[in-house]
Amino acid sequence: MRLTPGLVKKLLAGEVLLLVGLIVLAKLVLISRHAQLESLLALGFGALARVIAIKLYSDIADEYRNVRWSRMVWLALAINSVLLLLRAAFSNDLLAGWTGAYNHSPLRGFLNHVFSVPASIFLLLGLLGMLQSYRHTGLGRRLHSRDYALIASLLVLFGWLLIFHKNLEEGQSPWMINRILQPLDLTLIGAASIISIVLHRYTAVMQGGKMAIVLRWLVLYGALPGLLVLLIQIAVPIIHRTIPFDAMPLNHLWALLPWLTALSAATRAEMTAKAVAQVARLKQAEAAG
Repeated sequence: MRLTPGLVKKLLAGEVLLLVGLIVLAKLVLISRHAQLESLLALGFGALARVIAIKLYSDIADEYRNVRWSRMVWLALAINSVLLLLRAAFSNDLLAGWTGAYNHSPLRGFLNHVFSVPASIFLLLGLLGMLQSYRHTGLGRRLHSRDYALIASLLVLFGWLLIFHKNLEEGQSPWMINRILQPLDLTLIGAASIISIVLHRYTAVMQGGKMAIVLRWLVLYGALPGLLVLLIQIAVPIIHRTIPFDAMPLNHLWALLPWLTALSAATRAEMTAKAVAQVARLKQAEAAG
């Protein structure tokens, strides 16, 4: 079975429908809230998306055996998925529910960031490598004023989080390593968001095409973690002071992020599959002629 973008989108739609269905039915009091079932679905589908991304990125990297820079870019994205898959395996709500002490110990914060920090580094390396590759092709494009405004806003908001990071989950952790890793992780997430904004400009230059779609999915994958951090850490507390609401479903947005990188990988892999099929058709035509 080929891992096409269409198949990946169907799997993503399946996860969204299941999670939304469970949440809406619970809100309507038609069923009781099954937080563990929601976590299990998110964990299972997320792991599937990561495995798809790892497989396809590794295959793409093999296409560039003789082009070291391009190979390193795709391998960096594959390693990012491997590390986040490991993080999901060792630090998740199901494990926390089964082990009460684990949920309130510094161990969970440590496991969260000991995997996410290197994962963010490899994502940043992949995005920077992609950006450098397009610059080498001469497709450079100047940023617009709104891009600079967005970058400035991200710098201010992430700067605010870093200055007041002691108010975050690990800010008062008894483990010093946790107090170091969390602001480092925030810095890397913010940097990836900024690079994604710059990379987004190249999609306009491409004027459509499969590679532009690959790049758009990568841009979303690089930018959305930063936006989710700002939404959950800054916007939700401010809104909650005036309009109390259940913010727990917002955490499920994290579960959808793996599908963005899986879609990027599947779209790029489809380009190779179509090219191989085209070459095969040409050879058949030559043989028949």
